[in-house]
Amino acid sequence: MAQAHNQSENSAAKPVLVIEQLRELLAELREADCKPANGPILRGVKGGPLDLNMLAKRVIRPALRNRKNYRDGESKNATPLEWQGFYSLRRGIATQLTAITHDPMAAKGLLRHSSVNTTLAHYIKDVPEVTANGMAQVEQLFSDLDAANQVAQ
Repeated sequence: MAQAHNQSENSAAKPVLVIEQLRELLAELREADCKPANGPILRGVKGGPLDLNMLAKRVIRPALRNRKNYRDGESKNATPLEWQGFYSLRRGIATQLTAITHDPMAAKGLLRHSSVNTTLAHYIKDVPEVTANGMAQVEQLFSDLDAANQVAQ
C-alpha cells in the first residue's frame, strides 16, 4: 500500500506518495545517513543533492548494459535496453499507471502536476498492443525476480 513520505516533521512541503518498497528504501537511506533532520534525501559525497545525471551515467546505464541482468543475458542475441532519461521514465510511469487505473488523475497526482492537462498533453502516450505485451513480460520478470529474492531470504 502506498504511503506518504515526509522529509521532516517541520517541512512545509506536501507529502509525496510513494510505494512501500521505495518508502522502505528511503528510510534505510535516511538511517544510513544518521537520520538528518533536513536536506536532500539522496545526497552526493559532499552532502549536497545527488546529481541524477551522474547516477544515470555511473549506475543505471551500466546496469542496463550488463547482459547478466537479463533473463537471456548469456545469449548473444540479447539486446540490452538503452537509458532514455528521467523524463522518459516519468512518461512511462504515467502511461502505465493510466493504463492500469483508467484514470489520468492517478498519474497527475503521482507526478505532482497542478493540472491534469499537463499530464495528458506531455506524459500519457498511446501504447501499441505489442508494447503493452512487452511491458507485461517485463512486469512478469520483475515479479519473478521479487519472488526469487523472497525465497532466497
